Amino acid sequence: MNLIYSEKVSTHADNPNPAPHRHNYYELYFLLEGERNFFVDQEMYSLSDNCLAVALPYHYHKTEGKGYTRININVFPELLNDNEQKFLNSFEQNPAILINEKHLNTIRQLLEETVYIQSKNFDLKEKEEKLLLITKVILTFLSMQRNEHILPTSAGKTFKKPQKNTSTEILKVVAYINANYMEKISLEMLCHKFFFSKTALNLKFKEVMQCTVMNYLLSVRLEKAHHLLEHTSRSVEEIAEQCGFSSANYFSLIYKKKTGRKPTFSRGKAKKTRDAFITDKKV
Repeated sequence: MNLIYSEKVSTHADNPNPAPHRHNYYELYFLLEGERNFFVDQEMYSLSDNCLAVALPYHYHKTEGKGYTRININVFPELLNDNEQKFLNSFEQNPAILINEKHLNTIRQLLEETVYIQSKNFDLKEKEEKLLLITKVILTFLSMQRNEHILPTSAGKTFKKPQKNTSTEILKVVAYINANYMEKISLEMLCHKFFFSKTALNLKFKEVMQCTVMNYLLSVRLEKAHHLLEHTSRSVEEIAEQCGFSSANYFSLIYKKKTGRKPTFSRGKAKKTRDAFITDKKV
């Protein structure tokens, strides 16, 4: 498994409308050329040349638009120190920025270097070490300068006024579930809150998210529980309650059914991965 990865994409063609997705690592989306709409949670941001958008772990997001050139760096949290994670986590409030010109050329050169390293036939650990080093330098430059925050289109300060569509309306439901997964949530309640009929909500939700509303809610709860199992010492009972499951027994049954393993198998897994990586670096 790659703990850090760099990828460059350049295309002049229109892209098909992708489904929102999420993952358990940070995605640093550097738009070098072009214009893209970046959706995260329930908001949309209009990006142009030399913008950065950050998708935090477990946050649904996607981009839409025409031709563009971008470089992505995907990095797992366990590779970053507390200050680096704190800096990236600050993007939760403002997910997109226009990179200040002060270090722009340097940052672009470093990004191209990550793509070059990714393409070389280095040993996996050596490649990850090189990519991580450059990524940390990029984060240092970004954190040292004042970068302009890009306001969501709902604030009326970006390139185009958004139009209501299926994606944005469903992303509001997604955002609500992401923020309230620990509470009692039913299909009826969501329909009442977001002014959908049951049939319409299920159909539109499946169109955008490729799954039903309640399956999505279950997947969020399971992912949050998995994260707590890996990163905390809380009991299975506590985690089940904090993630919205009716009981620890029900949580354990569902977790095993979906993953093939008992919840206790994941205990401390992230720490072991990080310790192993640090040990390898010292050799």
